[in-house]
Amino acid sequence: MSAEYRPVSAIPFNIIDKRLEKYGIKVDLSDAITSLIGPHGTLFATPDGNSTHFERRLGVDAQAVLDAIETEYGIKIVDENDHRFWGFASREMLEACRRPDRPSDISPRNWILIEGPSIDDADFTTAWLGAAMQADEALEAYFQKNPSFRERVRRLEIATLIKFAPWAMAFVRMWLEKKGCFRNRSF
Repeated sequence: MSAEYRPVSAIPFNIIDKRLEKYGIKVDLSDAITSLIGPHGTLFATPDGNSTHFERRLGVDAQAVLDAIETEYGIKIVDENDHRFWGFASREMLEACRRPDRPSDISPRNWILIEGPSIDDADFTTAWLGAAMQADEALEAYFQKNPSFRERVRRLEIATLIKFAPWAMAFVRMWLEKKGCFRNRSF
């Protein structure tokens, strides 16, 4: 288990460097993970889009490291309990993503969150839809080479043809409609 942190404004990963050493933080640069070693524990920094994601193991005190980062870069660092961590401008906006059938006194700490890409990530959307189309093409090619397979699938009482692209589009519609926050109706 771990605890995660994000800056409220972007701190590019490449500027997390030896300048933190003046605060007593040892900086161990190692490709995609930088270890920031403080007097009581280590905070790990990794690239996160145009910013940096920070993480520590539970039970490790990395407060001195967080304080040094905030002081050096002049940017507030927040944890998972802060609405800004999730990209919301206010607690109210975070609350708006709650299930409407749940009482308002249930804490978001009881939610299960699956983080995905930002809703403005066109590269992800293109890759997602392209992969769905490739899956459809691969399945169709398999059906062509193995005609009996289609018949075996029908025996499973699947009412519609198996297609990935329409479901990928449905996901994109929900993702954009709900501004990146939606729930699985089966929960």
